[in-house]
Amino acid sequence: MTRTLLLAAFIAVAVAAPASAAPFTVTKTADTNDGACAPGNCSLRDAVIAANAAAGADTINLPAGHFTLTGAAGEDAAASGDLDVSGGALTVVGQGAASTTIDGANNDRIFDGRDAASPLTLSGLTLTGGKADMGAAVQALRQVTLDGVSVTGNTAGGSGTPGFGAIAIADSTAGDASLTISHSTISSNQLGGGGAAGYGAVFVEPNGNATITLTNSQFNSNQLGGGASSSGFGTLFVQAHQLNLNIDGSRFGDNHLGGGGTNSSGFGGAVFAQAFAVVAKAAVCANMPIKSFNLPTFGNLPDRGILELPTACPN
Repeated sequence: MTRTLLLAAFIAVAVAAPASAAPFTVTKTADTNDGACAPGNCSLRDAVIAANAAAGADTINLPAGHFTLTGAAGEDAAASGDLDVSGGALTVVGQGAASTTIDGANNDRIFDGRDAASPLTLSGLTLTGGKADMGAAVQALRQVTLDGVSVTGNTAGGSGTPGFGAIAIADSTAGDASLTISHSTISSNQLGGGGAAGYGAVFVEPNGNATITLTNSQFNSNQLGGGASSSGFGTLFVQAHQLNLNIDGSRFGDNHLGGGGTNSSGFGGAVFAQAFAVVAKAAVCANMPIKSFNLPTFGNLPDRGILELPTACPN
């Protein structure tokens, strides 16, 4: 009797434990949708679709190679265009930013996190050629982690359309956002342009608090705005209830904010944040000045403060 009860309890615990599939291993660079991630025949798209269908957290292992995404933009099940992520946490591991590249081919964004329960972690790869008005390379609702990732050559907006981040975390429903970027480079991305404003090479706008940690990373040569009378707002743009910001061993440099017109302006060359409260620790460079002040009539957020960190380090 006791043995039977113990066995029943063991089975109940095993059933209740969250499942996690074995890692999905990508074996080819061709962007096919074969209906399964089979051993020896699995594309990146196959792996993402299989991970979405599997319960629990999943990992996709990518070999070295150039993975170009194809197919029409506009659908939300990863069948074509961008890689839509849903159904749980996903980690994608490449062989290093110099070896593994995912290319959006200027057709669609690259990764699109479709629900708040699907945090996205990317490591050891390059994201390029992504195109969307918001989150040209990555869009998510709540949580993104980049480690050893190069985000370069992506386009948000443009041709008169405002652009909101090569990396974007945004959600209108209540909830906090988390962004961690380490040992990564965000460079040479175009946000807005053609007379339209650019809002951050990295854009974070939760309906709640934002926690952002930047470690040993480079943010350089990004263009925000462009053309007559367009403005640029922060290489990192944040709008949140409370911002918890930690910057350590990272550099912002050679980013261009604003266009060429007489009404063009650049705000917060490194960071532009709107928040009710800011807890900031910045080690961008020695003696980095932090300017924090209130603008009582700034846009539609009259009671939020503004934090600006300039791009250039003081002499």
